[in-house]
Parts: sequence; structure tokens; C-alpha cells
Amino acid sequence: MNGFHFDYSGNAVLIVYIIIYMQGVIDNSQPFQKNGAMMLLFGAFYLLSRYAIHCTWVTSEAYSSPSIVLAARGAHGQRVIFDDYREAYFWLRQNTPPDAKVMSWWDYGYQITAMGNRTVIVDNNTWNNTHIATVGRAMSSYEDEAYDIMKSLDVDYVLVVFGGVTGYSSDDINK
Repeated sequence: MNGFHFDYSGNAVLIVYIIIYMQGVIDNSQPFQKNGAMMLLFGAFYLLSRYAIHCTWVTSEAYSSPSIVLAARGAHGQRVIFDDYREAYFWLRQNTPPDAKVMSWWDYGYQITAMGNRTVIVDNNTWNNTHIATVGRAMSSYEDEAYDIMKSLDVDYVLVVFGGVTGYSSDDINK
């Protein structure tokens, strides 16, 4: 790189370097080739930046709902409200003994602990990968094998989210 050291922390530095580099490489006797290369470069940069913005938006819509009450659009455009999580946690609090142990996928652990006031087998802070794997194996096994795993974990209740009827695509069946 001609002995130069560039800081690649910003895109502007990279673009300037490419422009300087291209001026030395492209023959100036053909201005259309230079202009075409510059347009191609800026077009690629524009498309990549729009793609990054699009990916960020899709991710925020699909995975980052901070609420446990979710909203979506039905097949015919009507608004559908999913209040199942809050209702399930309320049911756990009202209908299970205070010392009950609940097994679910790890991502519901904090919510069950906070809103249902029940002990969970795994939560978002479980560092024991073997424990998470055991719960995953139980959740994806046939009933008889899953029952034995749950007995070994001393599980009293299992929370499973099924969104087949409402079309909720992030249910436990899809995990």
C-alpha cells in the first residue's frame, strides 16, 4: 500500500483511499472509464448502506419487541394482539405453588421469574451450556424421553408457546 497506513474506522477514509488509488490505476485518457468506475463505486456503496439499513429494520421488527404483548397483522390485514405471555405468567402465579419449578426455553426465564414469581430451570443468564442443552433435548424429544429428563431436573410445570392457530412464527415449535 505504498507505505501508507490508513485508519479503517470510518468508511470515508476507505472511499478516499479507493478514489486516490483508482486515479493512479485508471488511464486518464479515457474519462468515461474513470467516471463509470466512480459511479459503480458509489452505486455499490449506496446499495450496501441501504441493505444495512433494511437489515436493521427487519431485525428490529422481527426480534426486538420489548413488550410481552405483541401486535401483528393477520392474513387479511386486521391487527392481531398476542397477550398470551402475560396471561400465561399470571396463570403460573395464581395456579401453581410458590416453590414450583418451571421449564421453558431459556428466553422466557426472566419473564417467568419476574412476572410469574416462579423458579425456572434456565433463563437468559444461564452460563451452564450443558444445562441449556439438557432442556433443549427435553423440549425436542418424544414424550417418554422428555418426561425422564424433566423428572431428573425436578420440573413441576412446562411452558410451551404454540402459535400455529394465530400464525405466530416465533413459537417453540419453530425453534
